[in-house]
Amino acid sequence: MRGTTYAALVMSAIVCVATGAAAETKVSGTVVHAEEGGQTFVIEELGVAGRPVRHVIDAAAGARMVELTRDGAGTGPGDWPGGYEARRAGGVRPGDFVTVTLGDAASRARTVEIVRPSGDAAASPRTNSDVPPRR
Repeated sequence: MRGTTYAALVMSAIVCVATGAAAETKVSGTVVHAEEGGQTFVIEELGVAGRPVRHVIDAAAGARMVELTRDGAGTGPGDWPGGYEARRAGGVRPGDFVTVTLGDAASRARTVEIVRPSGDAAASPRTNSDVPPRR
């Protein structure tokens, strides 16, 4: 009897660990469409063989949304120069690059980390139309 109870406890622990790890998923991509307020949006990420994959994300149910911006110099002890600083964000907009941590439901966001394009610091490589002609 004692061996059976012990085996059941071990199996329960293994199942709990396995389901806990599978319950959280992260997806990253560029926002291609956002509803009014930026709480429901569509992201496009690169899939297998470079084919785009679209995900519809619902962040309306209390998801934590933060905008990541470059901190200037990494001034504190243990700071990494050029690292990111997080501040609260209200929603996403098309063109933002996001990393979404999904909860139990496949499209329900727990956290949304937003990196907004700014000035010359684009995440995408320049295209031929962006490059001035050679002289």
